[in-house]
Amino acid sequence: GKIADFHRAAEQIAAYSQWLKDFCTAFGVQFVDFRQDFLTETGAVRRELFVDGLHPNGEGHALMAKRLIDSGVLA
Repeated sequence: GKIADFHRAAEQIAAYSQWLKDFCTAFGVQFVDFRQDFLTETGAVRRELFVDGLHPNGEGHALMAKRLIDSGVLA
């Protein structure tokens, strides 16, 4: 099978995150930035949190849910 390109995925995630932030700002919707949960302190991708370099696995989804709860989006 094809090996995941984590560098390319990180670039795609950054671009999508910026688009989503702009979209949320334009429509007055709270933006929750999940990227910090998926990066190390040095900015490297935490590969263990992804299925394929782009889509989070169970542990990644759990971090996203926690971030939503902590931000007040979910109670």
